[in-house]
Amino acid sequence: MSALQIVAAVVCLGVTAVAVALLVKTVNHFLATFRLGQPEDRGDDKGARTRTLLREFLGHTRMSRLPVVAVAHWFTMVSFGVLFFTLLNAFGQLFKPDFALPLIGHFPPYEWVTELFAWTGLVGILVLMAIRQKNHPRSAAGEDGRRSRFFGSTWWQAYYVELTILGVTLCILTLRGLEYALAAQAGSAGTAGTAGSTAVSEATALHYPMTGWLGGLFSGMSAGALENAIVVVAAVKILISFAWMITIALTPTMGVAWHRFLAFFNIFFKRHADGRTSLGELQPIRIKGEVLDFENVDELDED
Repeated sequence: MSALQIVAAVVCLGVTAVAVALLVKTVNHFLATFRLGQPEDRGDDKGARTRTLLREFLGHTRMSRLPVVAVAHWFTMVSFGVLFFTLLNAFGQLFKPDFALPLIGHFPPYEWVTELFAWTGLVGILVLMAIRQKNHPRSAAGEDGRRSRFFGSTWWQAYYVELTILGVTLCILTLRGLEYALAAQAGSAGTAGTAGSTAVSEATALHYPMTGWLGGLFSGMSAGALENAIVVVAAVKILISFAWMITIALTPTMGVAWHRFLAFFNIFFKRHADGRTSLGELQPIRIKGEVLDFENVDELDED
């Protein structure tokens, strides 16, 4: 390993350890807070709850009145999960620049999906950033400004999440371009597939359908320079990701970030399994999951 790789690995692994420790602590705090409430059965009719979850998650039905926002948010949201594997790959690239995940790393369908959601995630977040600025309360004074859906937002949190997604998608696309250039050099030099090398000689549209042209931008770089660039960009990607994790762990009220994890539970455990809103009639008072009978209120345990 080069000095660059050693420094990058030490810094990234150290930041990762801190981030995971803080996240676990915050999640435990969440769970302790949740347990303070009285139990209520929200696990009934799991089939209906699962259908509601899939409908709202995949269809973004709650955003149907804002179709452009819904489409942009859908691609950004899905890319968050799909591109998780690129984070794992980045750790491998710290130690071996031509590293690829076992089994799926050079599997064309996986590469197609990765590139598709890297690009659509990038476009999606740019659209959402533009919409946020267009509808910023500063664009209208007085009552008109208060009508903005972003009125009262904690702006630094929104900007931070947007820039994190923007940075991660740019790193992924840059890495794909660098990987293409390195694979092309390995193929032309006849080193692909030799002992100690996992570089794929087929630097073609089959493996890089939407980023091969980016590789051409790096064609003038030497193999050593490409490897160093991959290490640096992979490290930046890791640090962006885990700096975000540290930030949300230290800011448990940062809903613009935490909803990425909690939305699934919030939807599945809604009051009504069919997903209808909970506005309407007042719900009965419950004690330990049972409806309170005021005829027997004197018999309640005072504790």
